[in-house]
Amino acid sequence: IVSSSTAAGYEDLMVHLENNSYSYKFTTTLYEAIMQGDRAEESVAAALGRCAEDASSLDLVVIVRGGGGQVDLHCFDSYGIGKAIAMLPVPVISGIGHQRDVTVVDEVSNMRAKTPTAVADMIITTVKDFEDRLDSSAHSLVRFTREMTSEMKTALSALSKILEAAARNELVDNSHRLGAFIKGLQYSLKFIKNEGQRLRSGEGNIKLLDPRSILKRGYSITYNNDKAVRAASDVKTGDSLRTVFFKGEVTSKVENKKR
Repeated sequence: IVSSSTAAGYEDLMVHLENNSYSYKFTTTLYEAIMQGDRAEESVAAALGRCAEDASSLDLVVIVRGGGGQVDLHCFDSYGIGKAIAMLPVPVISGIGHQRDVTVVDEVSNMRAKTPTAVADMIITTVKDFEDRLDSSAHSLVRFTREMTSEMKTALSALSKILEAAARNELVDNSHRLGAFIKGLQYSLKFIKNEGQRLRSGEGNIKLLDPRSILKRGYSITYNNDKAVRAASDVKTGDSLRTVFFKGEVTSKVENKKR
């Protein structure tokens, strides 16, 4: 957490994380920084540098402070802080102001929330989604394993009866077949184990890559001629735009634009 220990936003974030309704326990580290004033830009950039050094032990970096006027947020429009965020190898959530105060830090972060409290809610919701997906994957894996084990037992029982009834001169051939079958069973069990590990390791990326999860949190995607609009320069006056929400979509027409 990049913030000041005396910032109200930091306190709000910690209270919400510690008192979440799912009893999740979060391990947090405060990277102390000055969040406003002439020294804020240098201090925040230095804190992000320390985060980069510890990146291998971090799942997420959060930047929070209380609300404030546009002047108080001026340091968060700096190139240095924006570059430091962009170079971090872990996701970044910005919670430095209200929704009307959009800064460079907000734009380059992976996600942003309007308040530190909303940041905490976003983290808790993401963990809950991950837990639900993991539970679902675990149930599916258990069911698949049981079905495969039952089928293997049935097949093995049938093969044993064939071996018992086979003539002595066929015993060697049937033994070879049994060996091949056991190897196939071992391969299948190994495959199940590997798939389980892959499901667990890939679960962390699913929540970040699923567009519907992003839309569900209140975001939208605007298209111009079926191409996602990333900036005002991507459209011109008179263009017909299509905006997609989590539920439904709307069509609009550009009357004017501002950079």
